[in-house]
Amino acid sequence: MWGVDRQFVGEPRGGAGKASDATLVLAAFGAGAFVLDAHDADRSGAKWEDLAVYAQALSVNAALTSWSKVLFHRPRPARYTPNAHSYGGVDEGLSFPSGHTSMAFAAAAAYASVLSRRHAVRAHAGEVALMFGAAAATGVLRVAARKHFPTDVVAGAVLGTAVGWVIPRLHLVR
Repeated sequence: MWGVDRQFVGEPRGGAGKASDATLVLAAFGAGAFVLDAHDADRSGAKWEDLAVYAQALSVNAALTSWSKVLFHRPRPARYTPNAHSYGGVDEGLSFPSGHTSMAFAAAAAYASVLSRRHAVRAHAGEVALMFGAAAATGVLRVAARKHFPTDVVAGAVLGTAVGWVIPRLHLVR
């Protein structure tokens, strides 16, 4: 285990875990709602196209995150405690990268990338900042909840941001 992660070994904390669920919902559904709201009334077809691109980015991110968890098969912080035998579920061995953090950052980056494709980032800078703030809060709360190590969260943030930015860029703007 890396030194930076050692101090975060411990039993899960429910309150921070529930809060991280809430910030993930805010980031994912909030960004999706903002995608729909970002268009003028006369360009309604574009908003559905952008929503489909946004959904594809989240889907690709979910698949890559799941595959990475299985590939790395890193135990969660609770598995390093004296009560490790209490945490024997399959999910307990799937910590790297953080799925909550990855999804939150993918949502924020996909929203920013979709807006960038339409040259509308500046007009929605506050919303983009809010989405990245919610994503960062999700990662911090996952560590506070002892669900992930800091390196899990950093990896999730990098993966989610990369996928969220790249997938919309693969589509031509109509």
